Amino acid sequence: MVKNPTHAVNQTAVKKIKYTRFHQNFPDLAMAQGSEQQVMESFENTRNLIRGYCRDFIAQIKQ
Repeated sequence: MVKNPTHAVNQTAVKKIKYTRFHQNFPDLAMAQGSEQQVMESFENTRNLIRGYCRDFIAQIKQ
């Protein structure tokens, strides 16, 4: 019989997971200004930066 369930949970084995923290900055699209065309170009450029970053990241982890 477990008198203190919290105590029992604290004694269970917890698997330690190693991880690497990473961060990548991208332009803040909330700050995009100009004509509708210029704002759209800002969004497209940022999308392309994110796409390139993701491709490079995946290529790195596959090595």
